[in-house]
Amino acid sequence: MQCCYVPAWLRDQGFSDIAEGTVYALLVRIEQRGFVDVEKVPSEKGPPRKVFSLNARGREHLDEFWGTWSFLAERLEQLHKGGE
Repeated sequence: MQCCYVPAWLRDQGFSDIAEGTVYALLVRIEQRGFVDVEKVPSEKGPPRKVFSLNARGREHLDEFWGTWSFLAERLEQLHKGGE
């Protein structure tokens, strides 16, 4: 994902209650773990902005996450249906 302003993009996706401080803390974490490439781009309003792009390592980690998520979601659905 590459976007101009992460908090605004998240709000557009329906995450209206997420505080900007939370977003930036998470971005710092994923940057430190090497999951994104970061480019500084000029801004008309102040200092350069960081633009985050998911890299190959981040894609691999995300694919593993979705595999785990799918497994958990399936098991939860089974529990919800009463173990059918």
